[in-house]
Amino acid sequence: MNTPECKSPENNCTILTNGFKIDGSIGTNISYYQDIQKIKGEINISDSDIQNFTFLKSLESISFSNKRDNEKVVINIRNNSKFNRLGFPKLKELKNTAEGYSIANLENNHPDFCLTLQEMIFFLQNQISFVNLHAKYCEGDYGKIEICHFQNLANLPENCTYIMGDLKIESGDEKYVKKLKNLEYLFGSLIIRKTEFKELKFLGKLKYIAVLEGCPAHKLNSTFLPLFKSCTFLDGGLNITSQSPLSDLSILSNIETIRGKIEISNQNFQNLSFLGNLKKISSEDWMEKGQLYINIRNNPEMRELGLEKLEELQPYRWITLNLESLHPDFCVTLQQMILMLAAPIYFEHFDAKFCDFNENDFSEKLCRFESWATLDSDCVYIYGHISVERGDEENAKKLGSVTHIFGSLSIKDTSLTYLSFLRNLEKMANLNESVPMIEVIDNKNLTEIGMSKLDTTIARGGLPKVVITSTADLFSNTYMCKEFESGTKTNVSYNGRDCDARSRRLGSVPRVSWLFLMSVLFFGFV
Repeated sequence: MNTPECKSPENNCTILTNGFKIDGSIGTNISYYQDIQKIKGEINISDSDIQNFTFLKSLESISFSNKRDNEKVVINIRNNSKFNRLGFPKLKELKNTAEGYSIANLENNHPDFCLTLQEMIFFLQNQISFVNLHAKYCEGDYGKIEICHFQNLANLPENCTYIMGDLKIESGDEKYVKKLKNLEYLFGSLIIRKTEFKELKFLGKLKYIAVLEGCPAHKLNSTFLPLFKSCTFLDGGLNITSQSPLSDLSILSNIETIRGKIEISNQNFQNLSFLGNLKKISSEDWMEKGQLYINIRNNPEMRELGLEKLEELQPYRWITLNLESLHPDFCVTLQQMILMLAAPIYFEHFDAKFCDFNENDFSEKLCRFESWATLDSDCVYIYGHISVERGDEENAKKLGSVTHIFGSLSIKDTSLTYLSFLRNLEKMANLNESVPMIEVIDNKNLTEIGMSKLDTTIARGGLPKVVITSTADLFSNTYMCKEFESGTKTNVSYNGRDCDARSRRLGSVPRVSWLFLMSVLFFGFV
């Protein structure tokens, strides 16, 4: 005869009052568990040989107390090499009896461990947060749920309540979003970009989004830090400040992707080598344009980033990066600079110099500019201050293959009429504050600037400076001057004035000509 409550299942009760723990083999006495209807306390299953929980065939309720000021993982199922399904036959309730979060961890179980949609909906409705969720969805096991599989909005059926897949709403999809008016559950990411929407009322019924990737950054604290050891995807950014210290940062060494804002400030790190496997930084789709997104500042011992494997910066729109008040010798590698120049990034401060490098470490040919005599004619990247002066006109053709200049460019007192040798120049980075990024000075035959492919520049100390001195009008109008500034992300000084001052100076010329023409028409003056 079963007793109502007990602390151990061997006592043949229906309510376990001390939680449920399996650490190692469960043995053969699974009959002890078949009458348990309710478990009060935490669930801890680790290093066991169980495949699922079907032996808990009477279990209907799990309750626990997890207070907000003393949070802990209350359902922890990890390192069970044969565990491939949950399989609770009758479970109806997961209840936190305290004011706090319900936190679970499903980590490092069988490689094919999967959740049914019904199980995921159960977790969502019971507001379960996961530190790790190493799982996939069980294929085809949808029960009575009518799933819409997302490929694109144009082909999505009408009136979907459940959508499986990443929901992407992009430019041109505005006319299809009425199909989403009944959407409540999204099993995938929500991506909205490059649209004309001012509000998202068409998602008014959306209640739950479930993504089977990522460890939640907001749980990255001393209590849960050990559970991040196997984390490869950190969702929600990374915040390491004097207000959010972390004791053992080596626990983050397996992270390959960070999605969200990054702030690292007021630390004594020499580098970020604890993120040695980080390959990708991406942004959340809904962030505001130009928002400060990567903020590394006030770290007086930091001499380098140390992110040797970082290969992708993938914001969905323009973001702002800040490298400020670091060690005086702080440097970035040319590889990191190439990465930054390729991404849509604004720079607030860039307190850095270039790290030393080996020319053989690059897939494209990298050359150091020392003299025209020693410069090869097939360089793609050039490091150094490039000076084109009278007599160098023919040598300048050696720059025809260059796409990146890490340094500055000066073109002075030449007979050049057009800068055709810069036809492939796309990116420039100048970390020497003492010289402008580009100087075009007293080239009497020059008729236009060119550089039509130059679209991204970086400089230490603010916007990169472009200094132009010319008696000719190298920009046909003010708009072209401003367009050059905007397109190259530079600050133009034209004969000592900015583009707007140039407009005020030249704006009077057509006005005088117009008045003279009116005089001819009405008064017959010649």
